[in-house]
Amino acid sequence: MKQERNIWIDFIRSIAIIIMIIANSAAVIGNKEYSYFFRIICSLAAPLFVLISGISFSVSSKYPSSSDTKTKSAFYLLITASCIDLFIWQIPPFNTFDVLYIIAFGIFLNIFLKHKTLLYVFSFIIFSIGLTVYLQVVLLYRFDMQEISLNNILQVNKTDYIISSIRNMFVDGWFPIFPWICLPLIGTLIVKYQHFSQSYKLYTYVFSLITFFVSIYGLGTSSTIVPFRNGYVELFYPASFLIFMLVCSGALLFFTSTFSYRISNPLISFFSMIGKYSLFIYILHIAIIHFVLDVYFNSLDASSFAIVMVIFTVSLYVMIAILEFTKAKQFIQKLPFSISKIIGL
Repeated sequence: MKQERNIWIDFIRSIAIIIMIIANSAAVIGNKEYSYFFRIICSLAAPLFVLISGISFSVSSKYPSSSDTKTKSAFYLLITASCIDLFIWQIPPFNTFDVLYIIAFGIFLNIFLKHKTLLYVFSFIIFSIGLTVYLQVVLLYRFDMQEISLNNILQVNKTDYIISSIRNMFVDGWFPIFPWICLPLIGTLIVKYQHFSQSYKLYTYVFSLITFFVSIYGLGTSSTIVPFRNGYVELFYPASFLIFMLVCSGALLFFTSTFSYRISNPLISFFSMIGKYSLFIYILHIAIIHFVLDVYFNSLDASSFAIVMVIFTVSLYVMIAILEFTKAKQFIQKLPFSISKIIGL
């Protein structure tokens, strides 16, 4: 049986990728005069991506797809992440631990925990949260991210490099395993126990709404000023459990309402296109930001920044429409499987 794409997953992915385009561009070409609300919105993209990776894993598990297939997908994702580090950022792979790494590790972990009980998975999530707090207190969270250029790699002390890379992976990289690994697990649980949320929909709504508004209240009344980390505007450096709560509760509300609802709306389908090609768009938008925006734009005011973002986003939609609705799609289908997986097509 061929796996049918879930339009709502692509819909949320599309929202996440648009937010991520804005957030990553703001770090490079904006004037850094951003409102706290803007920073909260920008902080939703990455958690959504990681959470949805778990939701997608659980949805795909309903179809005849072996663990070997999912394992290969995770390895291809690690190759993609490594290529982005090498050829775009020009840094060693597995050093600063970007978001694709945590998504790949989330797939590995979900494969391992696939047949485990709810108590087992929930205990792992609680353990991860506790270990996060412990590691950040004992080892101290390093806020400034020191990226090592490939040009200087030979001058770096090997022992220091290995220790720093391990710390980045588990404690204070861009997306360290603890606590980010919790999100794909929670995403999997949202789908796996969908029958429960549907049977007790009222209680699910009440729980989700309370969590949603508590997280909003916590973020709105927070007196902690989170500085920009290497220019990036997100509030999850270090990881913000309030942001995680906001994203998870919002996703639970949304998917409880829509998962069983089939829709054939051309506008929603068109909007969801970039969600369908989210990995390709992720790679492409990073390349454009690094090689174009960072070179030709700097410290834009709000209106100029908004115009550039509209042009940027529309251009990506046009490109995906060309891939989807022209003969270019036939060319894509002829690409070797490994190449298409690595570049997200």
